[in-house]
Amino acid sequence: MTTYLKNEIFSTDISAIFSKYRWFQFQSHNKNYDFGYKGEVADYYLKLSVRDKLLNFEYVLDFQLPENKIYDLLEIINYINKISQNGHFFYDFIDDKIKFKIIHSFSQKPNKDNLKQIVHINMSPVNSLFHKFSMAIHNLVYGEKIDQNVLEFLFLNIEGNA
Repeated sequence: MTTYLKNEIFSTDISAIFSKYRWFQFQSHNKNYDFGYKGEVADYYLKLSVRDKLLNFEYVLDFQLPENKIYDLLEIINYINKISQNGHFFYDFIDDKIKFKIIHSFSQKPNKDNLKQIVHINMSPVNSLFHKFSMAIHNLVYGEKIDQNVLEFLFLNIEGNA
C-alpha cells in the first residue's frame, strides 16, 4: 500500500468509521492486520491492500474448527457465496482460517472521500454477515449439522447487501 493511501486509511475520518462499527485499529506494525473486531463468538481481523485501482478488503475469522466439521463448513460457505453479491468466503487450508474477501475498483486514483464512502458502505453489511456467519459456525461446532432451511432463514436478509 502506498504511503499516501496508508495515511488516508488511518486518518481520523476513516478510522472514525471503523470505530462506529466497533472495529479497532492495530497500532503495532508487527501485526499482520490493520483492524480488528471482538465478536461474541469469534474475533475478526481486516487487512487492507491496494494494487493498481483495486482496494482489497481481506477479513479473517479467528475461529478454530474441528477437522471433522470442515466439509460442513464448506457447504455453509458455498451456500452463502451463492447469495452474496459483493464478496466471497473461502477456507484457507494453508492458514487454517476462514476468510472473506471484497474487492472495490476505482475509476481514478483513490482519494479520502471515495475511501470514506467505500469503508462506510462496506462495514454495516459485513458486520451483520459476520455475526450471522459466526453464529452458524458456532451452531455447527457445538450443535448438529445445519439444515438448508435454517441456513436460508439465518441469511435471508443479506441477499444483495453482503
